[in-house]
Amino acid sequence: VAIAGDLAIVGAPGFVNSSGDETGGAFVFDLANNGALVSELSVGDLLSGDNFGFAVAIDDQTGLAAVSAPGTSGRTGAAYIFDAFSGNLRYELINPTAAEFDVFGSSIDIHGELVVVGTPGDDDFGSRGGSVCFFHIPEPSSAALLAVTACGALLLRHRGLKQGGPRCA
Repeated sequence: VAIAGDLAIVGAPGFVNSSGDETGGAFVFDLANNGALVSELSVGDLLSGDNFGFAVAIDDQTGLAAVSAPGTSGRTGAAYIFDAFSGNLRYELINPTAAEFDVFGSSIDIHGELVVVGTPGDDDFGSRGGSVCFFHIPEPSSAALLAVTACGALLLRHRGLKQGGPRCA
């Protein structure tokens, strides 16, 4: 659950879709309008166990909602950015070092054009190292879905912080 201004987003990773699959879901509500449902967020290619809605975030200034699905693709994980009002998928965030059991999207936050995604299973820099990926999501010039690769990653080590990973140009 996350709240920003008059908007609230609720993730439901165990939500059963209309096909009877437990893919998960996320829902945006307008708190200024008695909690009226604004949009239902989903992605078409989800499978049972993907845990869509495990982590959610919302930014009332940009009208963007962030939703993760850490159970996708062998638990490599995925994250998505939606227009909170229309429910349209705007961006798919891609784990730059995807590996099985990374669980990319176990945590997520959004502020303006910055999205932060936690990947606790990332072991590229050591066992139980984990990572946090930062994404810059510019305003799209068209209605087309954009796939965004990581602009930078701050890798958390067991004994402190170590900077590394992909960088923005």
